[in-house]
Amino acid sequence: MHDDVYKYSYGRKRIHCSCCRSLRICGSRSCAPAIRTPRVHNGGSCRAQSGWGDPGAGHAPPWRCSPRTSFSDIDVERLASHDAVVLALPHGVSGQIAQELAKTNPDLVIVDAGADFRLSSASDWCHWYGGDHAGTWAYGLPELPRAEGGSQRDVLSGATRIAGPGCNASAVALGLAPLIGLVDTSQLAVTLIVGTSGAGKSSRPDLTFSRMSGGAHPYSVGNAHRHIPEILQSLRMAGAEEPHLSVSAVLVPMTRGILAVCTGP
Repeated sequence: MHDDVYKYSYGRKRIHCSCCRSLRICGSRSCAPAIRTPRVHNGGSCRAQSGWGDPGAGHAPPWRCSPRTSFSDIDVERLASHDAVVLALPHGVSGQIAQELAKTNPDLVIVDAGADFRLSSASDWCHWYGGDHAGTWAYGLPELPRAEGGSQRDVLSGATRIAGPGCNASAVALGLAPLIGLVDTSQLAVTLIVGTSGAGKSSRPDLTFSRMSGGAHPYSVGNAHRHIPEILQSLRMAGAEEPHLSVSAVLVPMTRGILAVCTGP
């Protein structure tokens, strides 16, 4: 077993898993088990886009990484030798690496925590993210109801390519889906209150303590939040015919967390 292979128990199935990640977006709690797991494996390592050789504990204290855990460069050949790979990289980067991994090992299970494979519409991807559309994978939100019957959990069962859902998109979609048929989905309004981990790890002036402390800061003003097409896609999957969404997002000085206030007439 390679020194960067970790054992996971998923239901009754035990797999070897490697985590390829960029700390820039690993604030998501969905990645926490993958980051914490090296604590129980001496000499374990994580593949990273940056910070090569740095100890994990200094970069990600919320996950209590072991001091023995360090980051090394992304090696597609080595990653492809595993049973499963979790990608948590900036959009555009995940898609390219995922395609290389799939070519190297077609049987590899790949979970992309980024946005590259979430949207089914290439035009939506071009409008909201820019660049080429990498494709569409099974949407990794098992609790999402499906109007066409069955469940999203069934869709994901046995899938080898899974697109992890967006954080805000998950909160809103799961909040609104049960209301389909009860409210007018053409006049939905959402207020998102989110913590700073959603903004990533970059050293931006607007994310410094002096700027963030004691205030609330709107962002993606003018219905410009990138998760809007993903939310609408999920609502259509759940049975909404022509959903329309107005989103107001506010960044507040807390490490992580999302409060989604969803309303409809």
